[in-house]
Amino acid sequence: VTVDAKGELSDVVFSQLPSPWTVQRTGYRPGLVALTFDDGPDPKWTPQILDVLKAKHVPATFFIIGDNGLTQRGLLQRLIVEGHEVGNHTYTHPNLATTSDDTTMLELNATQRLFQAFTGRSLRLFRAPYFGDAEPSTADEIGPAYAAQQRGYLSVGLHVDPDDWMRPGAQAIVDRTVAGVEAGDAERSGNIVLLHDAGGDRAQTVAALPVLIDRLRAKGYRFVPVSELAGLPRDMVNPPISSGDRWAARADLGLFLTLGGLTVAIKWLFAVAITLGILRALALSLLALIQARREAQTVFPAIDPTTEVTVLIPAFNEERVIERAVRRVLDSHDVAVKIVVIDDGSSDRTSAVVAEAFADEPRVRLMTLANGGKARALNTALLEVTSDIVIALDADTQFEETTIARLARWFVDPKLGAVAGNAKVGNRVNLITRWQALEYITAQNLE
Repeated sequence: VTVDAKGELSDVVFSQLPSPWTVQRTGYRPGLVALTFDDGPDPKWTPQILDVLKAKHVPATFFIIGDNGLTQRGLLQRLIVEGHEVGNHTYTHPNLATTSDDTTMLELNATQRLFQAFTGRSLRLFRAPYFGDAEPSTADEIGPAYAAQQRGYLSVGLHVDPDDWMRPGAQAIVDRTVAGVEAGDAERSGNIVLLHDAGGDRAQTVAALPVLIDRLRAKGYRFVPVSELAGLPRDMVNPPISSGDRWAARADLGLFLTLGGLTVAIKWLFAVAITLGILRALALSLLALIQARREAQTVFPAIDPTTEVTVLIPAFNEERVIERAVRRVLDSHDVAVKIVVIDDGSSDRTSAVVAEAFADEPRVRLMTLANGGKARALNTALLEVTSDIVIALDADTQFEETTIARLARWFVDPKLGAVAGNAKVGNRVNLITRWQALEYITAQNLE
């Protein structure tokens, strides 16, 4: 700070700019490489990766998602038994930059308590989802790391990411990993490699792993766990739980085993339900094809134009469509048709429309009732029917000219008591009506 002769500030020079955060980095160890695996454990891919590491005598560090470990107690125990290190990668893999402090604490604690219950050890390493590919540099990246640090975790970053989750090919994973390790320096270390043992098809990662281990070893690199890069004893990153925590861990074990059992049961239930649904659909399709073949060989009865049929049309507030429905029925040919419109207490002009439009039509009769429901309306009208054949028709449904005659002809067989037609949705104009059309097709032609 410089002051002039008048005692006023004349110049200010900042030797160091203020910063709300101070990030300390460690772990640069030339010649050493730590392999890390995120998102596991996975019952298919994690064992294959462990087999490779065991065969190559390579330690690694696994950052687990608690939800994935809920049903994989044996795999979590195997990680410890085979000398690997385990870190916390949250319970559900959320973007911690968008979650509250309480949610962050819950994510970390749930995974911690699951691991303690299943292995008797604790987690001290942490890698935040979506931020593991670089040291934190912005507030939203620093926040999760700082929250984890307050809870006793050491955040583990990296600079070598071959993007194996994108499945670029095993050779690409190997080449990118080797190039990233060799390009490391004190400012951007290449000591930690990010790979994945879950979250999708990891066949390429499994295939690339032994090759990249051999290539890096051939170049003089030695594989170590993350603890060695950080200068920590291995027992410090997964320390045994204290005697005071063992009772809580036993209680948690019962809880997590119950949740894991329920998860497995639900998965099996869905699998069985889906399998049965598929088998049912296939069986119905086969039966429908058999029925269609039989129908193709059916000899249709002759149509008798003198057959009397009464069409019952129950209506409630159908003034917009009732006239069209009646006229479509009157247009029927090759059948002697009568129509009874039952107005079930409509509050609009349904009765008036019918009375005005068909006052001179002797084949149309109008019954106006107090509202009592569709079933009551039909049963009331049935008491007035004199024909042997009755068809019930909704007011918003339209018949083709030959529909009634084709339905009525089947009653020449005295064994038949009812005949159904093949209804179709006519106004398939949006997603809902298209789904309704599909429902009609499957219900009437398959089920």
